[in-house]
This record gives sequence, C-alpha cells and structure tokens, in this order.
Amino acid sequence: MRRESHVRACEGGGVRFPSATRLVICCKGIAEQAMTEMRRLMEQLKLAVNETKTHIRELPQERFDFLL
Repeated sequence: MRRESHVRACEGGGVRFPSATRLVICCKGIAEQAMTEMRRLMEQLKLAVNETKTHIRELPQERFDFLL
C-alpha cells in the first residue's frame, strides 16, 4: 500500500483529499469509550463521522460487513 495521499485540484483553486470510506475499530475494552475517542480524533482532523453508518457490534455474537 502506498503512503502518499492522492490529491486532486478543485476548480476553486483548493486542494481536495479523497474521503476515507471505512474504519473498523476492534477493542477489548468499553466500545463507547473507543467511539468517543474516535469522534474526538476525527474532529481534530476536521473529518465528519457518518452517524447513520456508525455501529457498535459485539463479536462473535454479532456480525458486520464494512464493504456495503
């Protein structure tokens, strides 16, 4: 996997980075604490979290498919 960010120039003269599409966090601790920390980090990076696609799953009892 390449480490460079692919950048596209927009008509307004600005630079636009492609959006991150998937993020899976696996933790042994309290999932709500991990979610809170993830939201804090995303806010610092000025990234938006899509709340309708954000879920907590308990494995292995529940499944998830992050490719949808």
